Amino acid sequence: MTHFKLLIFSLVIMSSLLFGVTVKLSGFSDQGPYVDTLRYVSLKVKDWDFFKDGDKREIKVLKNSDNELIYKLWLQDKPAPLIVIIPGLGGNYASIAPTALAEIFFNKGSSVLIMSDPFSWQFLLSASSRITPGFTPVDARDTYNALYLILNELKKEYGARFFPKKILLGYSLGALNTLFIADIDSKEKKINFDRFVALSPPVNLLYGLNQLDEFYDIWRKWPVSKIEQTKNKAVYLFLKPSASGTNSLPVTSNEAKFAIGYNFRNVLEETIMAIHSEKDFGILKMPSDSVSRQKLEKEIERFTYKDYVNTFLRTSYSDVFGKNFSIMELGKKASLPAIQNTLLTNPKIRIIHTTDDFLLTDYDRKWLKNIMGDRMLFLNHGGHLGYFNNSDAQKYIVKAIKGAKFKKRVSTKNTAVNTDIIIAEKQLIDDFNKTVDNN
Repeated sequence: MTHFKLLIFSLVIMSSLLFGVTVKLSGFSDQGPYVDTLRYVSLKVKDWDFFKDGDKREIKVLKNSDNELIYKLWLQDKPAPLIVIIPGLGGNYASIAPTALAEIFFNKGSSVLIMSDPFSWQFLLSASSRITPGFTPVDARDTYNALYLILNELKKEYGARFFPKKILLGYSLGALNTLFIADIDSKEKKINFDRFVALSPPVNLLYGLNQLDEFYDIWRKWPVSKIEQTKNKAVYLFLKPSASGTNSLPVTSNEAKFAIGYNFRNVLEETIMAIHSEKDFGILKMPSDSVSRQKLEKEIERFTYKDYVNTFLRTSYSDVFGKNFSIMELGKKASLPAIQNTLLTNPKIRIIHTTDDFLLTDYDRKWLKNIMGDRMLFLNHGGHLGYFNNSDAQKYIVKAIKGAKFKKRVSTKNTAVNTDIIIAEKQLIDDFNKTVDNN
């Protein structure tokens, strides 16, 4: 065994001993992963002056575009760590949830910067190199390039000492991009972030998008007489959940699924509309300048995330992978196992997830635990991001930003061993051996 293999083997064994920790959230009214996910939007800005005080800035990223990337900045009046936030799928620099997180971090002494997610229309029109977001390696590269320009501009304006530490924090799709940026930054060190915090990243991107499609389509199983009524109820509860985020929500799991799917289908429609306004890939029949915008919207409404991947992404990347490339291969390159070396060895990374997030399979959770060890924390409830308004969860997020490790004591009295974990570890070691041999 080479020295490198021995190092990897040791790290794997160490991760199994430290193992990802699961903690119980106090004051959380669990109603299952789908209903709990709706609590995500219960995180609100407490002081609206904070929202208004954010410095809205613009920067030119693409040389061949007149559009400028907009971001928002809150600066402390003295040198302080800078936390950069990347929102989830389609999230905007001015969205409520990332602003509420910014308020929490700012009140604890950090400066904060929010930029739009690469899947948002604002980012793709001003900073996307291919106009068709959804392929993580390119989205992360575009984000990294934009951040490099932004942070250089801030360094010139305020001096490097004004930002003694730089932390990149992303959630959901923004967390996936954050981890891919960690892979880029560990190799290039153009920005050299001090910490990467990923909140609820999908492990398998295509699996996550497929879940959103299935959630949206659930209304097709409802009785015709109740479709509109149930749709409206589900959407209303997503837009106006319990203010505290702790009260029980009067909604079923299926209604919650639809509300989640409906919200993200709207994001997809906005993205496709923005893409079509910039470039006609020959996929939509109606032109972007059509006098009948309603017909164009109806045409776009029929697109699922699977349709988007099989049309826009396939067409956009045919020059890179060939016309008949495998979507599954694209999905592998866009998912976390593609950067497992960085996840295993980079001490700057922290991941927080839940034990019931519908974007993960049981295999995904085991894989994350074995890869991340004591840099991984699981919350016992919350679905997908539904824990944001919980005070315990917020404390753990702050600890992750500060670089805390989530250690679990291993009892020497109990010698029982979980064979599933041994199998997962053996597969992980075998995979790394193959990787090293191939290189």
